[in-house]
Amino acid sequence: MSAREVLVLEDGEPQQIRSIQHLPTNVLLLLDLGNTLGLKDTNLTRALATRVIGSLHPEDRIAIMQFATRPELLQKWTKDRAALAKVLKSKL
Repeated sequence: MSAREVLVLEDGEPQQIRSIQHLPTNVLLLLDLGNTLGLKDTNLTRALATRVIGSLHPEDRIAIMQFATRPELLQKWTKDRAALAKVLKSKL
């Protein structure tokens, strides 16, 4: 993303952007898979988590936890998108 692609308004007035910098972020995905009423869809949860991961910057670190009957860490902090995809396919 470049400074020309960003619009910042202050009190409704456009401000000049000189530079943009991405700072790596830590993102924890907490997936609620409890299905007490039969309303949760694991495939939909997986698809949405995959979409969120795909929208993040490559330098962002992601961890995945799920909660059904108890919290469970599925993936420690990583930037490895292939490892995250594998976890979503095999451990949910």
